[in-house]
Amino acid sequence: MHPAELGKEDWYSGHLDVGDGHQVYFEVHGAENGVPALVVHGGPGAGCYLNHTRFFDLERYKVVLLDQRGCGRSTPRGCLSANTTQHLVSDMEALRRHLGLSRWLLFGGSWGVALSLAYALQHPDRVLAMVLRGVCTMRDSEIHWMFGGGAGALKPWAWQRFLDHLGDDPADRANPLLAYYARLLSPDANVRDAAARSWMELEMAVGFDSRSQLLDWDGERWAYETFPAAPDSRKPLSALQPRPASSSPVSAAPTSTPRPSATEANAKAAAAGPAAAAAELLARGLAFRGDARMSGSTAQALLECHYSVHGAFLRGSSTTTTTRNGNGSSTDGSSTGISSRSLSSVGGSMDGDQPGTLPRPQRPGPRSRQPPPPALAPTSSPSSPAVPPAARATPSHWPPLLHSVGSGRLSGIPAVAVHGQLDFVCPATTAYELCRAWPELRLRLVPGAGHSMYDPAITHELVEATRLLYDAAAARYYGGSGDGDAGVGIGSSGSAGGSKG
Repeated sequence: MHPAELGKEDWYSGHLDVGDGHQVYFEVHGAENGVPALVVHGGPGAGCYLNHTRFFDLERYKVVLLDQRGCGRSTPRGCLSANTTQHLVSDMEALRRHLGLSRWLLFGGSWGVALSLAYALQHPDRVLAMVLRGVCTMRDSEIHWMFGGGAGALKPWAWQRFLDHLGDDPADRANPLLAYYARLLSPDANVRDAAARSWMELEMAVGFDSRSQLLDWDGERWAYETFPAAPDSRKPLSALQPRPASSSPVSAAPTSTPRPSATEANAKAAAAGPAAAAAELLARGLAFRGDARMSGSTAQALLECHYSVHGAFLRGSSTTTTTRNGNGSSTDGSSTGISSRSLSSVGGSMDGDQPGTLPRPQRPGPRSRQPPPPALAPTSSPSSPAVPPAARATPSHWPPLLHSVGSGRLSGIPAVAVHGQLDFVCPATTAYELCRAWPELRLRLVPGAGHSMYDPAITHELVEATRLLYDAAAARYYGGSGDGDAGVGIGSSGSAGGSKG
């Protein structure tokens, strides 16, 4: 990574008013006349950090950090109202215009890959190049993998702990995603925070594999040990008293989390029937205005759960189109992003994506000049008959990203994807299928590496990607033309309380 000292001082920062009561925080680092690059953070809700600038040579790049709606230093914290993929794409474009940039490179990781793809599909002429890490497209199969037990097959003790937080209610354990959403939306901060801790524990267990910590069950409890340990430090094996057959060593985790019971409101909603209760919960989430007292980690867990429950608002039909009215919702009178799929177990079924077999990616041949396909328009998911009228004002959905990428709309954008072969959060099949849909994408499958951008092998590849893409991005930026936006200007439009450092 590049030295931290170069990016310590941002030279322009502030909050940009993007409407709907949201103000998003941003910073600009690096060379004033450098090639612009936007860091598109993961989560959703993880926020940006100064360390993210170290993947760039700040003598040649101008790096923009942006905290997406509801997280980091953006306000209101944890706000889910008017917080969809469509809104976040709109915010990115508003910031580009505010900074007076004609184009920029997108540097996205994990969820940030999905958001970068969504932005590039809407605004391909604004994208100089793309660096993608830990490829995620937020299909239902990907969400089900993480929060439906797929990854739990690799980390069973962590998955069991995740379920145990929900108590013994079979309905909650059968649909943990909605059960966690209810707890993360609780008016009781203690319930929210406990659910967030359990949620983040699963993410850490799946996403950050330690090669120096061994997990040991000694017959009575789980404990972590330094690995490898000296032989004389091992505890001697001793005879243990027989345990009842019903005792489960898996549920006795190294750490425990309080298991709050359902609130009275949730109990009343559940009494109305599963579909009605789920619809009420989703509607309540879409109206949640956040809480300034909420911790950053609780806001991140809430935002991740919110986007997962709704399939990142990317469950639309690829054939139906509607007219956008500027706020991410449909104007054709059709209903709702709450679909029968939304109300099903764990955010959707594994067979909705039809992954099939994985043939070798085909490199593109000579491409005839054709008019570009029309921009994506939001569509409405099929509605569930159980959804009450009060829940019908929900945001519309865009088509799944892989289908839209396959339209060829990203053709000509230089791009590198870096993906760990041992990434358990976002399995490598998603990166491979993105490469199938977009054969021009340079895909680097890194051996022995996981999900984290700070895995040494992943870090190396990301730094190399920004270095190798610089010339192509610079040629497109300095030699290209936008729609009249200044090439390197600052503060050309928008409303922000920014300051120059």
